[in-house]
Amino acid sequence: MFLIYINDLSDVIPNGVKIKLFADDVKIYKVYKTKNERLELAVALKNVEEWSKKWNLDISVDKTFVLHLGKDNPRDQYKIFNNTINEVQSIRDLGIIIDDKLRFKEHINIIIRNAYLRMKTIFRIIKSRKTSTWILIYKSYIRPMLEYAPESWNTLYKTEINSLEKCQKFFTKKVFKKCNLPELPYENRLEYLNLQTLENRRKIFDLMLMYKIVNGYSHLGLETLFSHPIRKSSHSSHRIISKKQNSKSSRSFINRTTKMWNILGKNTILSKSPLDFKNKLKSILIV
Repeated sequence: MFLIYINDLSDVIPNGVKIKLFADDVKIYKVYKTKNERLELAVALKNVEEWSKKWNLDISVDKTFVLHLGKDNPRDQYKIFNNTINEVQSIRDLGIIIDDKLRFKEHINIIIRNAYLRMKTIFRIIKSRKTSTWILIYKSYIRPMLEYAPESWNTLYKTEINSLEKCQKFFTKKVFKKCNLPELPYENRLEYLNLQTLENRRKIFDLMLMYKIVNGYSHLGLETLFSHPIRKSSHSSHRIISKKQNSKSSRSFINRTTKMWNILGKNTILSKSPLDFKNKLKSILIV
């Protein structure tokens, strides 16, 4: 009902300014190069003010923030109801902490810390000696914390990859001790417990989303994200090239996943369904 009530909010936003609505959360943003384009954001905020007055809907000024992205961003101040909106370096959006450098370092550090805290609690209260019980607990209460929406924050930095993996290393080592099993190297523990590395699982998440985009299972438009290959080859009809390729965007989902996608075999890329594709990826990315 609330969504219906605010459904016309997007109508007051100027052309060129984007708006996203989720429940009572509103995001207004614009990619700009000139001062006049920046002013469009101020106009959008003014229109939101008028809209809120018209419908007697209060806006929480103390919960309104501005996040500037881009190295050369002039970081203009914005106001709503004559109050300067607080500028932040990072903000939580739908469970993901987004920072002004799009590094997601803060998000990764927080999910790692929370995973260890939860593991500490679980190991204190659970006394089982069955590995099946521990793996069920891990898959239900710990791993999901480390794998929530990884397509948005997946890292290419080795230190962060290792820090994330250490969570699973710690858990599996502790389980072996709890179950009176002999000490084994991490890779052997994974094989025994039928687990994959977290790094490989994130690669699968990335590639699964790419498969859905390429094959029309996603609302994301293929033509807006990718270009056709310049060089033709027997594999070219399945090879994709991202439209924006530079050092600044190398860590983005599009660029990091395009590289993995283009080295996949034709048989894998032409999988008949997402499930078929996922199963083939699992057989390729072994531990």
